[in-house]
Amino acid sequence: MEEPRIDRLSNRHRDVLRGVAALRKTKQIAADLGIAPGTVDGYIAEAVRILGATDRGDAARMLARHERADPLSETPAAAPGQSGGNLHGWPRRHHR
Repeated sequence: MEEPRIDRLSNRHRDVLRGVAALRKTKQIAADLGIAPGTVDGYIAEAVRILGATDRGDAARMLARHERADPLSETPAAAPGQSGGNLHGWPRRHHR
């Protein structure tokens, strides 16, 4: 019964899990998204709980399976190599 649980994830949960799936470390995900590392860890912990996953990797795999099965599911803002994103496909951060 994975679908209803996946639907409970926020866009930010999904963004963070995509970073996990890309083998990014917490600090890297935080920098990519412009949020604190502790916030990233919080989103990961919530996603693991919501999905009933065993760990962050399991949660990331569950989301990846869902997104492969549902081509209309949300994807990152820009794919790698496209304008608007960086090498990892994450939106660019604008520094002040």
